[in-house]
Amino acid sequence: ELEAMLIDGKLVRPSDGKKPERVAFVQCAGSRDENHLPYCSTECCTTSLKQVAVIHRDHPDVECAVVYRDLRAPAQLEHSYLSVQEQDGSLFTRGEVEKVEGNGNGRLKVQMRESLLGNGAVLDADLVVLAVGMVPNSADGEAIRNLVDAKARVEKGESETQIAEGKKAIEELKHHEGTEILNLGYRQGPDMPVLRYSFPDSHYICFPYETRRTGIYAAGTVRAPMDAAQAAEDGWGAAMKAVQCISAMERGQAVHPRAGDSGASFMMKVAELKTLQTSKDPSELLNAASVVIHSDDLSDLERALRVSDRIDGHLVAGHVDGTGVIRDKQAVGNATVVAIGIPLSLSRYLIQKGSVAVDGISLTINDCDDTGFSVSVIPLTGRMTTIGFKNIGEPVNIETDMIGKYVEKFLTGQTAHTAGKDKTGSGVDMNLLAKSGFL
Repeated sequence: ELEAMLIDGKLVRPSDGKKPERVAFVQCAGSRDENHLPYCSTECCTTSLKQVAVIHRDHPDVECAVVYRDLRAPAQLEHSYLSVQEQDGSLFTRGEVEKVEGNGNGRLKVQMRESLLGNGAVLDADLVVLAVGMVPNSADGEAIRNLVDAKARVEKGESETQIAEGKKAIEELKHHEGTEILNLGYRQGPDMPVLRYSFPDSHYICFPYETRRTGIYAAGTVRAPMDAAQAAEDGWGAAMKAVQCISAMERGQAVHPRAGDSGASFMMKVAELKTLQTSKDPSELLNAASVVIHSDDLSDLERALRVSDRIDGHLVAGHVDGTGVIRDKQAVGNATVVAIGIPLSLSRYLIQKGSVAVDGISLTINDCDDTGFSVSVIPLTGRMTTIGFKNIGEPVNIETDMIGKYVEKFLTGQTAHTAGKDKTGSGVDMNLLAKSGFL
């Protein structure tokens, strides 16, 4: 409201239209407060400094008093802060405002505590400006999706436990009803997932601009509180991300897709299959043929790690070694144990507490034998990947650890034509180690 008045060249009290003699600015009004906004919006202090400077320039007869807890003016903005402080009619004092009330003569009384003016100090003003924080205009896409799923569980009503849990979730999430903004076609929800304070960001430090929705990038105050200059720079960064996304899609390459995304991720997989159709290598075509994808199917795609990245688990190449079949699914605690049957040609590469890729999802092996293995799927993995929606009897694609296959080949002396089979040759043995000087 004050900004609009200053743009119009006016400075009046909304109550009676009179020009104020003193304007009091209350910083962090509701911000950095666990009962309201726990975070700092970063731009409130500099905006107030600018407004004080404008008032002194256009209305030199008006006094300005700024009450702050901590005034944020980093880097070159410190010079702006000092110049405003030095102007006639400026008062800056540290303190916390307890309340603002009328003093009975048409003016306002600002009562402070822990102030540099003294505990319980009172400041008279004609106009009080609250520097309030920024809040995002966003909808929680994942919460909306959970609400939809809860309604579906109640409607389906497979068990009393599911119905009770569904009703409880509906009660907890009912305030998200009708809050959709973007109406996206993602299975995970019609809007972008949000962080703790409802800003739609994937990770503030590691992945700025990304939103956990492929091809959608947040920038400026949509992503986080910031001033106009920061927002402009932020927009350039998000635009570069979008350019990278479009460029990668034109080349048919993956663009940090998220598990279960439709649309762009499906089109990228189709481009990969079309590329394989031109290959003369029958093994590649055989592996590609085992990946059954239809236009309305969900797919699990992940961006490849670099070898220099932190790696935990196993190494796979994103190919398909063979297929398995889901034999059983059992709820154990809050997880689901999935049993998958596979042929011996695959089970030979599995070990207990090792890793395996199921439909492209890296999972830890609970137990295994010659006929199959079991994995424990936590709720998040079940919601965000296809394995949570596969039923007993449905096929899944399997890829085993690459290192295990290399080790087997080295130890058994297999050739390229016998790898993966039971034929053995002169591999690594005690004689070879002794001959090579290792023993």
